[in-house]
Amino acid sequence: MREELLRFIETPDRETFLAFRAKIIASGAYEPYSDEFDKVGELFEQEKFQEAQEILRQAMGNLMLSPRAHQYLGYAHHKLGDKQRADMEMMIGMVCVEGILTTGDGSQESPYLVLRTSDEYDVLERFEKQLGQQSLLHQDGRHFDRIQCTDGTTYWFDITDAYNQLGKSIGA
Repeated sequence: MREELLRFIETPDRETFLAFRAKIIASGAYEPYSDEFDKVGELFEQEKFQEAQEILRQAMGNLMLSPRAHQYLGYAHHKLGDKQRADMEMMIGMVCVEGILTTGDGSQESPYLVLRTSDEYDVLERFEKQLGQQSLLHQDGRHFDRIQCTDGTTYWFDITDAYNQLGKSIGA
């Protein structure tokens, strides 16, 4: 999957993003509601940056397109004194957000495609928006998160793949 990541970084467009995204979903490693970020947050609070890096590396098959995973990995590298890797991971995180933005315009008619709920929050952060209210909606066999920001802006996210994966994991 590293080759797909490199291809996406070299050509960060809708086509390469969607191809890489499809590969992650089909990989068997895709767990949209995994808890690595909670564990990593706890380790950051304890200043255990090496351990946080290891958790992220082990989960990278699942988190390869997660902006947050790369941002967290960049932060850990920074705290461990590796500026070059920190900068690289932060750049990859930004490219991942830009990839999400190629999938739609955030409207109900053209929602952003995300792999994880944290991706939604990373998009909000990119637009410097604050979460006001989040609603789960089901329409025509698809599943969406509608986020209303505190400034009145509304963004739609297609979470169908994540929702369906959750159903598989709980045997629904």
